Amino acid sequence: MGKYNRVKTAEMIEAVRLCDGNLTAAANYLQVARSTIYRRSEKNRKLAKAMDESKESMLDVAEGKLHEAVRAGDAWAICFYLKTQGKRRGYVERQEIQPVQIEMIYEDADEDKKTNQG
Repeated sequence: MGKYNRVKTAEMIEAVRLCDGNLTAAANYLQVARSTIYRRSEKNRKLAKAMDESKESMLDVAEGKLHEAVRAGDAWAICFYLKTQGKRRGYVERQEIQPVQIEMIYEDADEDKKTNQG
Protein backbone atom coordinates (compact mmCIF):
# COMPACT_ATOMS: atom_id res chain seq x y z
CA MET A 1 0.00 0.00 0.00
CA GLY A 2 1.47 3.37 -1.07
CA LYS A 3 1.36 6.66 0.81
CA TYR A 4 -1.67 7.62 -1.27
CA ASN A 5 -3.82 5.24 0.73
CA ARG A 6 -2.14 5.96 4.07
CA VAL A 7 -2.87 9.71 4.04
CA LYS A 8 -6.44 10.42 5.08
CA THR A 9 -8.57 12.90 3.19
CA ALA A 10 -9.01 14.95 6.35
CA GLU A 11 -5.20 15.26 6.57
CA MET A 12 -5.06 16.42 2.97
CA ILE A 13 -7.75 19.02 3.62
CA GLU A 14 -5.88 20.28 6.66
CA ALA A 15 -2.59 20.47 4.72
CA VAL A 16 -4.21 22.29 1.79
CA ARG A 17 -5.72 24.87 4.15
CA LEU A 18 -2.50 25.21 6.14
CA CYS A 19 -0.56 25.85 2.92
CA ASP A 20 -3.12 28.34 1.54
CA GLY A 21 -3.99 26.14 -1.41
CA ASN A 22 -0.38 25.67 -2.52
CA LEU A 23 -0.51 22.01 -3.48
CA THR A 24 3.23 21.62 -3.81
CA ALA A 25 3.68 22.83 -0.23
CA ALA A 26 0.79 20.65 0.97
CA ALA A 27 2.24 17.60 -0.74
CA ASN A 28 5.65 18.26 0.76
CA TYR A 29 4.06 18.66 4.19
CA LEU A 30 2.30 15.29 3.77
CA GLN A 31 5.34 13.71 2.09
CA VAL A 32 3.34 12.62 -0.95
CA ALA A 33 3.41 13.58 -4.61
CA ARG A 34 1.35 16.57 -5.67
CA SER A 35 -0.47 14.30 -8.10
CA THR A 36 -1.66 12.29 -5.10
CA ILE A 37 -3.66 15.26 -3.86
CA TYR A 38 -5.02 15.93 -7.36
CA ARG A 39 -6.14 12.33 -7.82
CA ARG A 40 -7.83 12.27 -4.42
CA SER A 41 -9.57 15.59 -5.13
CA GLU A 42 -11.10 14.12 -8.29
CA LYS A 43 -12.82 11.52 -6.10
CA ASN A 44 -13.54 13.62 -3.03
CA ARG A 45 -15.71 16.73 -3.19
CA LYS A 46 -14.69 17.98 0.26
CA LEU A 47 -11.03 18.01 -0.70
CA ALA A 48 -11.78 19.68 -4.04
CA LYS A 49 -13.85 22.30 -2.23
CA ALA A 50 -11.07 22.92 0.31
CA MET A 51 -8.63 23.41 -2.55
CA ASP A 52 -10.91 25.94 -4.27
CA GLU A 53 -11.69 27.80 -1.04
CA SER A 54 -8.01 28.02 -0.11
CA LYS A 55 -7.10 29.45 -3.51
CA GLU A 56 -9.94 31.97 -3.32
CA SER A 57 -8.88 32.99 0.17
CA MET A 58 -5.31 33.59 -0.97
CA LEU A 59 -6.62 35.58 -3.93
CA ASP A 60 -8.50 37.76 -1.44
CA VAL A 61 -5.27 38.31 0.49
CA ALA A 62 -3.43 39.27 -2.70
CA GLU A 63 -6.19 41.67 -3.71
CA GLY A 64 -6.07 43.23 -0.27
CA LYS A 65 -2.31 43.79 -0.61
CA LEU A 66 -2.84 45.30 -4.05
CA HIS A 67 -5.43 47.68 -2.64
CA GLU A 68 -3.02 48.66 0.14
CA ALA A 69 -0.34 49.41 -2.44
CA VAL A 70 -2.77 51.52 -4.48
CA ARG A 71 -3.77 53.47 -1.38
CA ALA A 72 -0.09 53.97 -0.54
CA GLY A 73 0.38 55.54 -3.97
CA ASP A 74 2.66 52.86 -5.42
CA ALA A 75 2.78 53.65 -9.14
CA TRP A 76 3.14 50.00 -10.23
CA ALA A 77 0.01 49.06 -8.28
CA ILE A 78 -2.00 51.97 -9.62
CA CYS A 79 -0.97 51.15 -13.18
CA PHE A 80 -1.73 47.44 -12.76
CA TYR A 81 -5.09 48.14 -11.14
CA LEU A 82 -6.17 50.55 -13.85
CA LYS A 83 -5.09 48.18 -16.63
CA THR A 84 -7.02 45.27 -15.14
CA GLN A 85 -9.99 46.92 -13.45
CA GLY A 86 -10.36 50.21 -15.32
CA LYS A 87 -10.84 48.90 -18.85
CA ARG A 88 -14.42 50.10 -19.09
CA ARG A 89 -13.16 53.60 -18.35
CA GLY A 90 -10.60 53.45 -21.12
CA TYR A 91 -7.53 52.37 -19.17
CA VAL A 92 -6.16 49.85 -21.62
CA GLU A 93 -2.82 49.37 -23.24
CA ARG A 94 -3.09 50.08 -26.90
CA GLN A 95 -0.84 48.72 -29.53
CA GLU A 96 0.06 51.00 -32.39
CA ILE A 97 -0.65 49.31 -35.68
CA GLN A 98 1.23 50.63 -38.66
CA PRO A 99 -0.62 50.34 -41.96
CA VAL A 100 1.03 48.06 -44.46
CA GLN A 101 0.74 48.69 -48.17
CA ILE A 102 0.64 45.54 -50.27
CA GLU A 103 1.02 45.65 -54.00
CA MET A 104 -0.57 42.75 -55.83
CA ILE A 105 0.61 41.85 -59.29
CA TYR A 106 -1.74 39.68 -61.29
CA GLU A 107 -0.58 37.82 -64.32
CA ASP A 108 -3.04 36.90 -66.99
CA ALA A 109 -2.79 33.15 -67.54
CA ASP A 110 -4.28 33.46 -71.07
CA GLU A 111 -1.64 36.07 -72.01
CA ASP A 112 1.14 33.70 -70.88
CA LYS A 113 -0.27 30.93 -73.10
CA LYS A 114 -0.35 33.23 -76.17
CA THR A 115 3.23 34.35 -75.59
CA ASN A 116 4.52 30.80 -75.20
CA GLN A 117 2.70 29.56 -78.33
CA GLY A 118 3.67 32.05 -80.69
